[in-house]
Amino acid sequence: MKFPGYPSEMKSACDHQLVGWPPHWRDLPPETVRGWASERQTVLRTLNECVDQFKNLSVATDEEGRQVMTRRGARQFSAQGKKDLMSAGMYCYLAFRLWLRAGEWVPGIKAENRALLSMQ
Repeated sequence: MKFPGYPSEMKSACDHQLVGWPPHWRDLPPETVRGWASERQTVLRTLNECVDQFKNLSVATDEEGRQVMTRRGARQFSAQGKKDLMSAGMYCYLAFRLWLRAGEWVPGIKAENRALLSMQ
């Protein structure tokens, strides 16, 4: 199974705001963050670090500015500094897209949940 265009899918999704990132923890009022559980604070800081790592990603190009490809036709990337969270984020996004494409996701609300929503 081939997935053309997937090497650029994450960048395109970020550029067009198809992937929602929370605001940076430094941009939130301290009194708001202080009231959160430590786990939630850690998740926010981890997601912020992932975004920062994405900013350090660049596509390899040759002397003429063309993108450098691998033998299998994928773009080559490089990153300054750490890239562990960025890699995990790209794999999660790809897994999510594959899951959607598999057709196992059916939009709708289960009957037992519909009753709960009508109470609100």
